[in-house]
Amino acid sequence: MKAELDTLIDSVAKTNRRRSLDTLKKLHEASKLQFGWIEFLSHRVKGTPGEVLLTGAHSAVIEAAACVAVGFFRPALTAMRCQIDLFLGTAYYESHEVEWKYYNETGDQFRLKSDLVDYFKKYNQAYKTRFSLLYENRSNAARLGKLDIYGILSAHVHAMGVKTKPSATRLAEVIQEIDPEQIVALQRDVAESVSDYLACWYHASWNDLPKSVKDNVFSRLSEAQQTKFFAQSPS
Repeated sequence: MKAELDTLIDSVAKTNRRRSLDTLKKLHEASKLQFGWIEFLSHRVKGTPGEVLLTGAHSAVIEAAACVAVGFFRPALTAMRCQIDLFLGTAYYESHEVEWKYYNETGDQFRLKSDLVDYFKKYNQAYKTRFSLLYENRSNAARLGKLDIYGILSAHVHAMGVKTKPSATRLAEVIQEIDPEQIVALQRDVAESVSDYLACWYHASWNDLPKSVKDNVFSRLSEAQQTKFFAQSPS
């Protein structure tokens, strides 16, 4: 066991630092939409349960980058999925202190991502229309096709597949060699997904949303689609 531990530590120590630094810079750039939301939400949710989850969302972005830097790619994918859950949870629990208190005291009534999205759709009539527009015009549509980034990450988290199951037989084998551009692309996908969910929910505050968020939406929608996106009632 000691020999395996030594090998693991040596493998981490031998990580190509220049390559890791380059990847970290790209990951930071890929996360810029999330950083914009963190700044926007930090004022809005201050003093609410959402503040706790926003801190967690920020930590998950950092955690994913740290894991990638040393070659721990499976944990990085888990952290990326957490980012989506935590940002959506931030929006929900901003105004649900009773539910937050109850969940933390009992562990009951845990809110899944699907629960949160259903809530957004139910209490914001134009949410479904707006989100559909953004989803149909995802930046990654050509690359992912019908696949959803949350579903892809969930497949790795649950690991119920030949291509997604853990394969390490020794400690050092948890360090994997993966094309850095692939992991950067996934982080960019996560950031845009988070931003789309939140842009539709906080649409009433559009003028106050981060410039990076608004620019991202405008760059993906045609003039006709923008008109539909900003309509006051769903169609």
